[in-house]
Amino acid sequence: MRAMLPAPLLTTPDPFHDAALSSWRALDGATPPASEMAGRQRSRDDKVCSSQYDALVAPGPAGRARLLVVKAEGSGAWLQALPASSLGLRLGDDEMRIAVGLRLGAFLVRPHTCCCGQPVAANGHHGLACRRSAGRHVRHRLANDVIARAFRSAEVPADLEPQGLLRGDGKRPDGATLIPWSRGKHAVWDFIYPDTPAPSHLAQTSLAVGSAAQAAEASKRLKYAGLGSGYSFYPVAI
Repeated sequence: MRAMLPAPLLTTPDPFHDAALSSWRALDGATPPASEMAGRQRSRDDKVCSSQYDALVAPGPAGRARLLVVKAEGSGAWLQALPASSLGLRLGDDEMRIAVGLRLGAFLVRPHTCCCGQPVAANGHHGLACRRSAGRHVRHRLANDVIARAFRSAEVPADLEPQGLLRGDGKRPDGATLIPWSRGKHAVWDFIYPDTPAPSHLAQTSLAVGSAAQAAEASKRLKYAGLGSGYSFYPVAI
């Protein structure tokens, strides 16, 4: 730059520098990054984003749980999925509206009473955990189908809800491979999607991201602890 630009231009103070620095400090309230990082936009953006995140007022445990989730690493990975209808990965307009609205804490429905008799707030959280929700089984089936497709794409045939695999009470895992998966053992999986803002989970999810999924995985491992030595069990909790 010194070789290309005329000397007067290099020595003349930039009239916009002080104004820009003042505006940035008003957003962040911190000192500028070190000289070697001063020219990198991310070093300045990260400070502003972190400061504004810390300043957000989350109304109650549900709000804190939501903010923890949307800040977590990988929380936006679903936006990178190819919208392939044949794989069940294409979101419709309402599905996209709800997915984004849940993350932003927006109002999604008119407050009303659910068919189970419980009140439904405008954020729509009740519908995610209600046992009479029409979408619960559909969501489970579609997600389980994606897992089975992943095995099949790796040329490992798998069937869903295999019978007579373990339990005598009629309960079955969500799927199992038909041929050995690793070290001569068949892979068995069970899928679960615990609801982050559900009242039963808020005590944990408002403090630590992923705690509902971790608890669900532990419960599934205990449930299928009696699998024979020829099987490897994999809980899938989201």
